[in-house]
This record gives sequence, structure tokens and C-alpha cells, in this order.
Amino acid sequence: YKVKIYNAHKDGKTWTTDGSIDTTVNSVLSNNANGVFSPDGNRFYFTRCDLAGCKIYVSNYKDEKWSDPKEADVNGNATQTTHPMVAQINGKEYLFFSSIRDKGEGKMDIWYCEVLNDGNGYGKITNAGRQINSIDDEITPFFDINTNALYFSSNWHDGMGGFDIFKSTGEP
Repeated sequence: YKVKIYNAHKDGKTWTTDGSIDTTVNSVLSNNANGVFSPDGNRFYFTRCDLAGCKIYVSNYKDEKWSDPKEADVNGNATQTTHPMVAQINGKEYLFFSSIRDKGEGKMDIWYCEVLNDGNGYGKITNAGRQINSIDDEITPFFDINTNALYFSSNWHDGMGGFDIFKSTGEP
């Protein structure tokens, strides 16, 4: 069994699944999840996991079709990189993600970088810092551009137990 990304549409008040998207993104050899579009809709970031770990991939939309996914140049030598989220903040595009890598605050941390040249490059990868990250896991970043709030889940910060949702306001 492999995890796949599905396409859905809203019909009135009901969401309907159209089925899994094609094998351009859904590799039959790996688990594929956590998809997100760039603000302009021309790039699709997602996580692909296999026995070696998880990495973020990106597929570009050009000439009315999606390109073969390529590993995003943010994975580096991290043991896990997942949960991509893209936001346009003050005219700049940022990629937020969760990753286990050197110089983090704990286990899985929230990191971010600026997306450069319409997705053809990335700026310095920066840890979101101790205000966000703890000695345990922080995952699933979501940046709300209307309120400048970063939402994320943590299993360390005081909460109800397990992964709770937290919010921090500010900008990268």
C-alpha cells in the first residue's frame, strides 16, 4: 500500500474525490503526500517518502501539463524534510517546511527559506528559532498571510497532549 495525493472538487457544499492524480506526482515506488501549490499556481510542492526518508519535491506547470517532479534544493543532508507550505509575504515567496537537520532546536523543526527566480532557486534555509521550535517535534507549518500568523503542531509545548496546534505572529 502506498499513500497517494488525490484530486477533489467542491460541488455545492460537498467535496467529492475525483481519484488519485496521475503518476507524474504519485510515484508507485514511494508514498506521496502533503501537497501545496505556489501562490501563482505554477508549482506544486509535495513530500515523497521511501525507506531512506522523506524529501520535498516540486513539479512545474508549463504548456498545460505538469513536469516530472524534481527534488527541491532544500533537502540537503537532512534525514527528513516534509510538510511544505508556500506563502507570499511582503512581495516575497517563502517555503516553510518541517525537517530534521543539523543545527536545529530539537527533533523535527520548522524551517523556511525564500523562493527565488520563480522557483528555480532558494535562499538561505533558516530555522524558525526557539520561539517556535522545541527539543521535541514541530510539524505542519501554515502561514496565514492575512494575519501574519504561523500555525504549527508541536508535541512538546504545553497543551492537551500529543500534537497540539499553536500560533505565533510575525514574519520571517
